[in-house]
This record gives sequence, C-alpha cells and structure tokens, in this order.
Amino acid sequence: MDARSARAGWAPEQIGSRIAARFGAGAVSDVSHGTVTADIAPQRWLESLTFARDELGCQVFDWLSAVDEFADGFAVVVHTHSEAGGQHLLLRTRVARDGPYLPSAAKVFGGADVHERETAKQFGIRFAGHPDPPPLPLSADPGVPPPR
Repeated sequence: MDARSARAGWAPEQIGSRIAARFGAGAVSDVSHGTVTADIAPQRWLESLTFARDELGCQVFDWLSAVDEFADGFAVVVHTHSEAGGQHLLLRTRVARDGPYLPSAAKVFGGADVHERETAKQFGIRFAGHPDPPPLPLSADPGVPPPR
C-alpha cells in the first residue's frame, strides 16, 4: 500500500493526532461528525494548508470564508477534504480587526482565488500575494446585501 492509499483510510482521530504532532496539542479544537477542526496561528497558515494537501491527503479545496468575531478580530476558515478517503478538515486562523492580513491560500489551492476576493470585499481582509487582488464587482449600494 502506498502512502496515499494509507492516508485514504485515516480516521478523523488519526488526522487530529497528525495535526497536533505538527502544530501543537492545542491546535485541534474539535473532532466531530467526521470533521477535524484545527486552529492555526496566522504565521503558519500556508504551512498548514500545504500540510493538509500533501501530508493528510485533503487535496480538494471546498471553500474559504471569514467570521466576524467582533473584538477578537476575524476568523478565516478553509474547508478541505479527501475524495479518496472522505476525510474533512476545517483549518481556522484568527486575524486582527485592525489591518487584517494573511498570505494567500491561492498559492496552495488555486480554487481559493475567488473565495479570497469575496472575503476581502466583505470583511476587508488583505490576502498578500493574491494572484488577482482587485475586488469582485459587488454592489456599492450599502442597502443591497452582498451575494451569498
């Protein structure tokens, strides 16, 4: 059995253990309903995405968005999964409210491009190194909610 096949059979607890070994015991915040949720320091954001793709076999980028945590800043969340093994992984990091910044996930997952542009427009988060940083053409009318 090759390494990729072995990853395909990993249980969520095994994925959680691998994340904890790489990013610290406190990194895994939840394992439920077949999904592992990990909290990652912003300076390790790209490392965690690359680790998920290359070492955990979560090669499918599903979505990226943010949550306004008010005084605590913004939580940026990525959902990835493995088609081969069915594993689901949520990687989450927190950025400051003043000058929110993260390196672009599009360097690791090309599909993150549009999600980052939308998140930048809706939350004001800057994704450094983004391949196409101009904002999406959303309505400038404050009475019109952003598309969802």
